[in-house]
Amino acid sequence: MSAQGEDRSDFQSVMDPVDRNGRKLDFILFKATEGLTWTSKTYKANIARAKAQGVPYGSYHFFHPSLAVEPQVALFMSFVAENGGLNPGAMLA
Repeated sequence: MSAQGEDRSDFQSVMDPVDRNGRKLDFILFKATEGLTWTSKTYKANIARAKAQGVPYGSYHFFHPSLAVEPQVALFMSFVAENGGLNPGAMLA
């Protein structure tokens, strides 16, 4: 059996890291940022829930290739660090 995880963004509400059947996920990825200005409203609360329940998590940035790379990376890294997502073992994408 393979690892089961989900990708979550602001399209979903803040919720426990379980699947539709109530089974604890093996991992979860949260959208943190997009482009040069967008930041998630649910990220911090979702990271806290994943940590509290011991579910490995990761954070990702929705990259826009038409925009400069460095400011996108800076936004992503600062947002993740400020909102509890930059910890040993956390996945970044």
